[in-house]
Amino acid sequence: MRLLIIIFSLLPYIAYGQSDSVVLQFAEADKTINKAQKITLEKYCTQQTVQVHIKAYIGSDQSISQNRINTIFRINALNEYFQAQALPNNAITTERILTNDINQFNKIVLSFKHLDARAKDVLYKSSTIEILDRGTPGKKHKLKKKKRKKNKKPTVVKTYGKYRIDEFRKGQKIVIPELIFYATRHIIERGSMRSLNHLVAIMKDRPTLIIQLQGHICCKTNGEDGMDFGTDTPNLSENRALAVCKYLIEHGIDARRLSYVGFGSKFKRVPDGGDYGRGRLNRRVEIFVISE
Repeated sequence: MRLLIIIFSLLPYIAYGQSDSVVLQFAEADKTINKAQKITLEKYCTQQTVQVHIKAYIGSDQSISQNRINTIFRINALNEYFQAQALPNNAITTERILTNDINQFNKIVLSFKHLDARAKDVLYKSSTIEILDRGTPGKKHKLKKKKRKKNKKPTVVKTYGKYRIDEFRKGQKIVIPELIFYATRHIIERGSMRSLNHLVAIMKDRPTLIIQLQGHICCKTNGEDGMDFGTDTPNLSENRALAVCKYLIEHGIDARRLSYVGFGSKFKRVPDGGDYGRGRLNRRVEIFVISE
């Protein structure tokens, strides 16, 4: 007679314990988190933290666009802090709320989800099924493991040129490939149109997708932006992000699904090294997915 004993490990989401939340108040001109705020975050972001949700309030009036820009900087500073605490990107989610309440403009609410200390020992156990065979009386028990089924054929991911549709998830950033501007100007070279047309196709196929275009430049320090010799203004990264935004609008994308911002030289992918390849990596426009 055979006695079957089936043992399942606990699924990770069962192991989530308590949730905490904290409100960070920023001064109007603040673009990053200060020392006191980091001390506060240290109390909430521990080794048991498995998820962080960032909820930022942004002014909906176009005349207060500086508040929007400062909020973007604050969110990026928080992302950098949590990533330094070894939290993966998919454990950090962001929500931006448009509001007319000026008392909310400089607030960010953080929600932390923690691992239940009592369950952490079983969180990483594999989900295997074990069968105990009683066998013939007098013989030792044999432990058999159910054979795993062969993996199914991988799911085919839809692509648009060099874009993968599964990259367009809330909170993700995607560098626009093969995007080239005329030197020191915001004017897009014709060779970039193929990549931009693929982005237009994605936006039309995903009508609920809302994105922000984020411009970056190379070869400057301390976050400084470059001079745009097409407009004679010192906001080259912003103008390049705006140029992509305008291209999408001109090709049928609703302007309400788009926003743009320039970060100058603040967020570089690699240290500037003087060679063309490094400069090309830092000189870019990224797509930030606000919602799907």
